[in-house]
Amino acid sequence: MYGIQKLTGESTYLAWSAMAKASLTGQGLWHVMDETIRSILEKDTPAESTLESDNTTGESSAQKELKRAREIKKFEIQNARDMCLIMGTCGKKPLQYILRLKTAKEQWDVLERIYGPRPRRYARAGMVYTCGLGSWWICGMLTAGFASAKEYHLCC
Repeated sequence: MYGIQKLTGESTYLAWSAMAKASLTGQGLWHVMDETIRSILEKDTPAESTLESDNTTGESSAQKELKRAREIKKFEIQNARDMCLIMGTCGKKPLQYILRLKTAKEQWDVLERIYGPRPRRYARAGMVYTCGLGSWWICGMLTAGFASAKEYHLCC
């Protein structure tokens, strides 16, 4: 479905997430992952009276409320498209974790937590080196004998 490899577990997560993100981006839907219904509701809280006019934009509260309702509807449609793509490209087990979630963002985050890459940790002489997705972070000082974290990684 969608030409995206199915997510079946940790071994397929990186390819699945890259392809799913590219597909959502190509369809103009990735921004839904950054936006929530709460952020739409907080953008512009309507005034108490539906007849009052906003002096800065000239819009009445009723017009603002209508605009806000359209934004919410647009978000709901785009969120449903994202959810459809995510659920449609998941295997049976990953699908069980996300079926009852209400937003694509929640689904993405849960799948990332469960199947996403975890940094590998190496310890030597009390120092901890963490390798994650090609980047190195060093906790503590390098021990004698290793000029850099990269040198340490090469000898592991």
